[in-house]
Amino acid sequence: MGYLRQDEETGKYKLGFAVYTLCHTLSDELIIGNIVQPYIQELSDWSGEQVYVGVPYEDEVIYVNSSYPREAVNLMRPMMGVRAKMFCTGLGKAMLAYLPEEEQERYLQREFPVYTEYTITDPEVLRNELKQIRARGYAIDNMERDFGIKCVGEPIFNRQRKLEAAISISGPSLRFSQERIPILAEKLHETVLKIEKRL
Repeated sequence: MGYLRQDEETGKYKLGFAVYTLCHTLSDELIIGNIVQPYIQELSDWSGEQVYVGVPYEDEVIYVNSSYPREAVNLMRPMMGVRAKMFCTGLGKAMLAYLPEEEQERYLQREFPVYTEYTITDPEVLRNELKQIRARGYAIDNMERDFGIKCVGEPIFNRQRKLEAAISISGPSLRFSQERIPILAEKLHETVLKIEKRL
């Protein structure tokens, strides 16, 4: 059921990500604890946008942390513990693009629900999208899950280069122009590097 996870090397058990859907907390060993908070707050203040952190759980993303610009706390959108499909979010696509190829192929052998007119539902189009994400280093959610919302997402890896999570900058599509997205992505990458040094 996902409430426990087993370490493949030691055989020991730890809390699983499903715990987030109940109490919004996990063990301090996970990156979604105190490690990321100051970095995502800095990124949120710099960008003026919402910043989210999510972890992979089966074929979904679980949102485990978030930050909002200090001057815009009235716009806070609680996301802790929320689950979303990988294929239509910036966080999810950022992680999906870096999963092993066989896992990606298994994921692509399914039907994808439509959320907006921009949702990618064709497996071949999504496959090409994942290639583009790996080539440029970040994912873009172009209003694929929520109309009017765009995101820029990037995966986070541990020292063993194992995928741990992803981080995204999210906001109204009108503020995410083609010119601004690479600027956001560059700052996002700087934040990811800072976080990865702490893992």
